[in-house]
Amino acid sequence: MTLWPSPPATRSLPPGEVHLWRIPLTPSAEEFSLLHTLLSSDELQRAERLLDRRKAQDFIVGRGRLRQILASYLHVDPAAMALTCGKHGKPALTGNALQFNLSHSGDWALLALRADAAIGVDLERIDPALDYKVLTTRFFTAAENALLLAAPIAQRRRRFYRLWTRKEALLKGQGQGFSGSAEDEAGDWQWQTFWLAPGYVGTMASEGEILALRRWQVG
Repeated sequence: MTLWPSPPATRSLPPGEVHLWRIPLTPSAEEFSLLHTLLSSDELQRAERLLDRRKAQDFIVGRGRLRQILASYLHVDPAAMALTCGKHGKPALTGNALQFNLSHSGDWALLALRADAAIGVDLERIDPALDYKVLTTRFFTAAENALLLAAPIAQRRRRFYRLWTRKEALLKGQGQGFSGSAEDEAGDWQWQTFWLAPGYVGTMASEGEILALRRWQVG
């Protein structure tokens, strides 16, 4: 299991570095109230439109932590940052080249940052009851299905989640929806798949050479 230490007090993001942040989605009531105050009116309206109360809370915590972390690099007020959404919902900073991507599943969120290249990230909690064969038939390429079937039967569920998170991280990094085609062999993309916590698989994908990969834990 990957170690996620506490972050340094002073943070910088040199060219070529990728920073990953592991974010628990179970804050105290006091922390949740603070995070709620950081969101814009548009973000709060988006949260209110979510009928599932847990999903609404996760959205507020994820966006609030996102604002706090970005602000710690940019030395700005987290509530004052202007965030926009791309065609497929990928958020971006207005007037700043810092690249980032956020994903959450279950009790965790995962944030990836890079200063000089596109980046995407995906996090999934392994569901032992998921009929993943339906998804592979619909979404996997022939090459991805071959990689899945090459694993022993007892390992295929985990192999599926590794392939799935890699595919989605690449598509998110490229700014595409899941209906797009992530060509693993094309371009200059690198990725790393890892266990975020017991039962949680994450993948980071970034364009260009990665000189260093650093991991931090919120809280």
